[in-house]
Amino acid sequence: MKKQTLSCFLLVVFILSLVFSAVPVYAEEPSAELPSLGLEMVWNDRELGGYTMADGRRIKEGLLLRAGRLCDATQEDIDLLSSKYHVRMIADLRNDGEVAAKPDPEIPGAEIRRFVLYGTKDEEGFDNPVYIRYLATQTAKTGYKGMFDALLETEEGAFLWHCKSGKDRTGLAAMLILTALGADEDIVFYDFLLTNAVNEAEPDMDGAGPVKEEDMRLAIDYLTETYGSVMGYITDALGVSESEIEILRDRYLTA
Repeated sequence: MKKQTLSCFLLVVFILSLVFSAVPVYAEEPSAELPSLGLEMVWNDRELGGYTMADGRRIKEGLLLRAGRLCDATQEDIDLLSSKYHVRMIADLRNDGEVAAKPDPEIPGAEIRRFVLYGTKDEEGFDNPVYIRYLATQTAKTGYKGMFDALLETEEGAFLWHCKSGKDRTGLAAMLILTALGADEDIVFYDFLLTNAVNEAEPDMDGAGPVKEEDMRLAIDYLTETYGSVMGYITDALGVSESEIEILRDRYLTA
């Protein structure tokens, strides 16, 4: 079973990281098996639950879910998302062609909303490395703003966001959500780079390849240089208010 393989792989990575002190202290807190949602035919499926924020609070488990495309989900996967996680909102970050080719299945109890992040060539900000492009264009800003609005509307049950492979657009969305909740940068990079552990354990699931730390570094540096910080991008470019950020923290964090 692919999840058993992934769990074993993550456990080995977790133990080695402790031995060689290569992972910051926060990595001791989440369980090595925590990220996986237990889905058999959804690549890179995991959650943010368990991460500790800068203020000492932790993200509640089972509420903030990230994944690759859902089109291959088995009936058992769909039942798990519906009955165990009680998914109420799905943010599909793919473009029109991707959605038309591989539409999401219906998840009982869940609303699906689309938020396109890939802009057009004539947009300001498009002529940038791809990770910056996914943040700089007006299309991207509108998409992330819509995602945050949907997140704020999800008052109960789980919120799930995904793209095709659950690593680039989904990874940038996770970076923004983690930052809004008060995560330090090391948490952001730890979660981002977990895709590579998935890729090693399940190389035949999607063919998406690994993520590169320097790509996320480039994106964060761009936001810092342009908006003062990632939080500055969230509040100024996306228009997420301080009071809305507090609502999210109260909803998704626990002591």
